[in-house]
Amino acid sequence: MFRFLFCRRKYGILIIQILSCYQLNQIALRSIMEPFNTPLKIREISLPHRAVFGPMAGFTDAPARRLMAQHGAGFTVSEMVSSRALVYGDHKTVSLLKAEPNGAPYGVQIFGEVPEIMGQAAAAVEQYAFDFLDINMGCPAPKIVSGGAGSKLMLDPDRCGRIVEEVVKNTSRPVTVKMRKGWDAEHVTAVECAKACEQAGAVLIAVHARTREQMYTPGIDPSIIAAVKDAVHVPVLGNGDIRTAEDAVRMVEETGCDGVMIARAALGDPWLFERVNAALEGLPRPQGAEPAGPDECPAPAGGGDGGAEGRVRCHAPGPGPDHALHEGPEGGRQPAALLL
Repeated sequence: MFRFLFCRRKYGILIIQILSCYQLNQIALRSIMEPFNTPLKIREISLPHRAVFGPMAGFTDAPARRLMAQHGAGFTVSEMVSSRALVYGDHKTVSLLKAEPNGAPYGVQIFGEVPEIMGQAAAAVEQYAFDFLDINMGCPAPKIVSGGAGSKLMLDPDRCGRIVEEVVKNTSRPVTVKMRKGWDAEHVTAVECAKACEQAGAVLIAVHARTREQMYTPGIDPSIIAAVKDAVHVPVLGNGDIRTAEDAVRMVEETGCDGVMIARAALGDPWLFERVNAALEGLPRPQGAEPAGPDECPAPAGGGDGGAEGRVRCHAPGPGPDHALHEGPEGGRQPAALLL
């Protein structure tokens, strides 16, 4: 099937070019992907790549962040930390903020439901080394939402805006937000919350395309990411079910998002960032950027309770971060990130 481009002139019709549908599709795809060859900016911060490593409680510690950055993560984020604990100066909480140079911008993520306390927490972390401050509006854990924080905030767009406003007021760093599609099927509020956050000063928004009710069940709704992208003027990252380079390209094509956030799928497969970056930037698939095997990778010698005999499951499916666990010879289980 061909599309003909005609140039009408006085003496007839001159066919100036014939483009096949395949060629047109390739041109359209290149136009979509072209921006991915340029750095994405979070205010004054330029990201080396547009595939980033999302925060996960119990997993995104300093060694895990370093590993993902070495494999091409555009930025990394700390485990979420409690705004109240930061205000009270809890030493265990502060230890989660440990930063070390890894070649990629590093963000600290805080959570809470009281705007004023979130602002105080932002001021409390100013003394530490990090590049941007992220606000958690997506955590579905019962102990977080029961207190009104995390994805529970998706029920109150006005509160979302007031939280961002207080945080922006109390930090010199760029402020970003991680949110979900909404609370449940009756409360799909990502667009309203994103608008409120942008108006209050957020400079980037990451959207997990599931509601809190869905938790991590298979299947995402790319249309909500597209809707948020259309509604705001700041960069939008798409998140959810990105397990392959093809998944990342598909998300960009379907939503128009400015980048992708990868979390669970990178546990045990940090090479995923190399493959995704190559696909998004129009580069050849990198050689050797694959896990050791389809089922498991050898754990580092002496790592975790299992020592050199332990294994890390690379591709075991699961509803949440618990799908990547270290299993020692006695069945002892530790988060894989502790080994990385």
